[in-house]
Amino acid sequence: MKILFTNYHEGYGGGHDTYISTLVLALAPEHTVALAAPETGHLYQKLATTIPCFTINYKGSWKRS
Repeated sequence: MKILFTNYHEGYGGGHDTYISTLVLALAPEHTVALAAPETGHLYQKLATTIPCFTINYKGSWKRS
């Protein structure tokens, strides 16, 4: 299976980084995994030498309802 993980954190994403990196490392031996995240993010920098990583520039616009 091919799996693309995405993340929008530009710095340290806390538990989100831990959760995604754990999934990536667990699934990588049996599947094709990749990451799309900001290049300045901790997750990108941690996984860039392990799996294919693609740079994205996410600027969210959160609105209150």
